[in-house]
Amino acid sequence: MKNNSTSEKRTGILHPMTELQRFLKDKLDPRGAASEMAEFLDISPGTISGWKKGAEIGFRAGLQIAWYFQIHPLDVYEMAEQPKLAEMFRGLFPDYEGNKVAEEDLYRDPEHAELHRKLQEILKRGAAPVKSAVTANVEVFYGYLDSE
Repeated sequence: MKNNSTSEKRTGILHPMTELQRFLKDKLDPRGAASEMAEFLDISPGTISGWKKGAEIGFRAGLQIAWYFQIHPLDVYEMAEQPKLAEMFRGLFPDYEGNKVAEEDLYRDPEHAELHRKLQEILKRGAAPVKSAVTANVEVFYGYLDSE
């Protein structure tokens, strides 16, 4: 019988279970919850199963998990023990409260500043936006990352 505080990868090596794994197992415990999440995010149920088993999440996956559960992406990256992703998120989406830096000063290209504003608005509204609008903006965001 497996220990609930560890996860086994293909190597057979036991790894401590991350807080994100515990969170997903708890939230997706009811029958059909993982399938519902997969359908909502338009991803494979196997992907969610992998996350629950300890597969490393990427930047996009962290955003998807946060959006679905209406939690802050930084919480997801921290639960997943992904400090580099948390750092990347903080760099891309700094908290402007009390900060007088203009968005236009953050990016030389006005299109990047506009993309930043759109993504910040999505994050402020949580899961309220229409899924297609979020998907379109995430695709634009990834286009921006590829252009860097």
